[in-house]
Amino acid sequence: MTDPRDRLYQLLPAIYRVRDADQNYALRGLLRVIAEQVDRLEGDIAGLYENWFIETCDDWAVPYLGDLVGYRQVHEAGELEPLGAPAERRRNHFLIPRRDVANTLRARRRRGTLAVLEQLAADVAGWPARAVEFFGQLGRCQHLANPQPGRSQLADLRDMDALGLADGPFGRLAHTVDVRGPAARDPGRFNIGGIGLFVWRLQAYPITQGGALRIDQKKNHFSFSLLGNDMPLYTRPRPEADPATIAGALNVPIPISRRAFEHDKAAYYGEGKSLAIYRAPGQPPIPLDAIVVADLSDWQRYRPRPGSVAVDPELGRIVFSGREDPEDLKNVAVSYHYGFSAALGGGEYERPLARNTVGFALARADQLHDAPTLLLRLRDEWGPLADELRKHIDGELWRRLGDYDGRAIDADLQQRLLEYLNRVLQGDSLYSYERFPYLAEDANQPDADADTREAWRLAREEPRGARLVRLNRLLLERHFRNQLALSFRAYMVAAQPEQPGQLPSIGAAIEQWANDQPRHGVIEILDSADYTEPLVIELQAGQTLELRAGDRCRPAIRLPNQRRGGGDDVRVNAAPGSRITFDGLLITGHGLRIAGDPDAVLIRHCTLVPGWELGAYCQPQHGQQPSITMVDSRPARPQGRPTPGAVRPRTRLQIEHAIVGSIFVQRDAAGKEPLEIAISDSILDAAGAAEATAGDAADALCDTDGGTAHAVLTIARTTVIGEICTHAIDLAENSIFYGKLRVARTQRGCVRFCSLTPGSRTPRRFNCQPDMAEQAADRALRDQPGDLAGAALAAASADEQARARLRVRPQFTSTRYGTPSYCRLDATCAPEISAGADDESELGVFHDLFQPQRAANLRARLAEYAVAGMQAAVIFVE
Repeated sequence: MTDPRDRLYQLLPAIYRVRDADQNYALRGLLRVIAEQVDRLEGDIAGLYENWFIETCDDWAVPYLGDLVGYRQVHEAGELEPLGAPAERRRNHFLIPRRDVANTLRARRRRGTLAVLEQLAADVAGWPARAVEFFGQLGRCQHLANPQPGRSQLADLRDMDALGLADGPFGRLAHTVDVRGPAARDPGRFNIGGIGLFVWRLQAYPITQGGALRIDQKKNHFSFSLLGNDMPLYTRPRPEADPATIAGALNVPIPISRRAFEHDKAAYYGEGKSLAIYRAPGQPPIPLDAIVVADLSDWQRYRPRPGSVAVDPELGRIVFSGREDPEDLKNVAVSYHYGFSAALGGGEYERPLARNTVGFALARADQLHDAPTLLLRLRDEWGPLADELRKHIDGELWRRLGDYDGRAIDADLQQRLLEYLNRVLQGDSLYSYERFPYLAEDANQPDADADTREAWRLAREEPRGARLVRLNRLLLERHFRNQLALSFRAYMVAAQPEQPGQLPSIGAAIEQWANDQPRHGVIEILDSADYTEPLVIELQAGQTLELRAGDRCRPAIRLPNQRRGGGDDVRVNAAPGSRITFDGLLITGHGLRIAGDPDAVLIRHCTLVPGWELGAYCQPQHGQQPSITMVDSRPARPQGRPTPGAVRPRTRLQIEHAIVGSIFVQRDAAGKEPLEIAISDSILDAAGAAEATAGDAADALCDTDGGTAHAVLTIARTTVIGEICTHAIDLAENSIFYGKLRVARTQRGCVRFCSLTPGSRTPRRFNCQPDMAEQAADRALRDQPGDLAGAALAAASADEQARARLRVRPQFTSTRYGTPSYCRLDATCAPEISAGADDESELGVFHDLFQPQRAANLRARLAEYAVAGMQAAVIFVE
């Protein structure tokens, strides 16, 4: 087994390698440096070959390959940016999509067909679509010599199926001619030269065997939503069997209607399909012949026949027969799909590990329990693992090891040892059967510890990035058990444990973690079940804990009401220097209460239900209650002046890709630094605030008494519903503040490319609305020729500015959490909001979808590939 870095060294004659070994491998170290440059040169040459092909080329080469086939960039969608930050690279992917460039020649050969228009929607914008020729739905008199019975006909009032699909993408009724073109300013549809491309921007996200909420214990009423709100169930899209066919109702993510479900239950119901119902997790689904489609709007009066289960897909309701034993329905589970705009909040979508987990795995000085023995083992042990570990030892460390006599090590040698260990951790995987032949056998033992099981699970996944660093750390800890501190402990949770070592509840995992007291703990929930239990977490100084969902799982934590006069929050008592992460969870019933002075609290890809609970129509049940409460530890304040140079603890609350309710901060403004709050790509919703007249009736961020929070806010690409009262803002950009923003220190920070509510008190602003619209309205009025002057001009200017403020006020399709179009900008929203970001994308939480660029690109491609003489238009299906 040879180190790849020594390939040049191995070409030397053996006599030179022997002499080099006598001189502490100085020549080998030099050739390793040369080999590194040779590898880079060979990699660049290999990359030049890969850049010939659109499938393997680098991102910078995509526009050049597109130019070779005559691919034209749509400048209305924006200009390409130099490849730098990840956001710029994502935007460039939509400006010149790689799939669109790859399929350019294929699409040109099929120009003029409906199927190519649907393919363009997928390649250019990533949206499912259905193309419709409107002239085929025009009503006309048929010639007796050429009857067309399948052509659209006048409405038959007895055909409820056709009436329910009227004017939609699957409509079959005939229409009178509409002389307006589909691309006109006031668009029409049914014209001889009209083609409509119906596009779905909402996606269908799955929930697999999640808990169903029991609404009525006596009448066996259940809701698919574990929050109890009505919601439409969505179709799980199937790929089209033939790319030349037009998309049907089962190929796009649309709400399932009662009639469609009744006509073809087998297409929608069952394991791996759009929905399924289970009497308990892990059991087969309820048989198809027992499922009855029903309108359960008035489900208090509905009585299904014995042995049947009534389902309403439009409301997400279930009714079991009254003869069912309630005890047999205690663990009803459901699988279904719900509609939403993006992968946001808790959901069964792929989530990368938190970035800071890499740093937690790296070695530190306080984790070296027995450094002298560790050095001797690195030098003297033999075997496949020892050979691999010695490959990472540089020349200087190897020289020091040769002279080492087993006594205490100095600071320089300790630092070199730590650098070596971290190189090993961040290098290639240490796992192979030759190095760890006992790992698989030990992991499958009934009494195997969680670390061994975790290492074996990661080894089988061939991990990368943070997971690879963690695997290497677990393997090193296993091999150097008495020399290297045990850093990680992993605890697996499943409502129905299937493997030894899995715990049945989150509380049991927290109790086990508290007994073990590892420095870095991970509690991973491996299913999408509903966990109803109170949670209390005690973090010691320097300790970290990550409470996360497994990959493609969305567990729900329901916090019960147990305390008199209130409920149980997730209570975290954190000592200074500790860290806690919540990842991929849905928390309902109450919120989080973080007490103490942790270094960091990270909430990512989580949903902390705004208003704690929902009613049947998605109305929040506890609108004034916070989702997050930050309470600091307040020791007795010492008498006299504070000690000069004393370090005051800082706490950072970070929220990423999450949906949360209000944040309350209780912090000693005189004795501590402000709390740092960083929010990105999220929704901060003070439940019920958007339904008030002024839009600012509730506080989204404040202190526990409703005053100014002692916090410094950094916010980007976020939609805020409610009022924010904070000490300072360092930076706010590309965000929507649907409620007044009140900042105490206006000399600090900047607000740029944001939508603000009039009357807000902010730091300096740049390109914000409605400021820009007001200035443009005033400038346009003053540039008009006329006799207005003085008070009349001022009054007219005030009227124009008021109209401009009203025009650019954000318009949402829905502001209630639980609806598919939650916090989505309406089609009537002003372009200053829908394309008002610094990169011409929309403001708010869905900024990174780059929908303006995708829509502009798609419209241009339709004009290029439509049949000559026909007009094609994009029609968004909300």
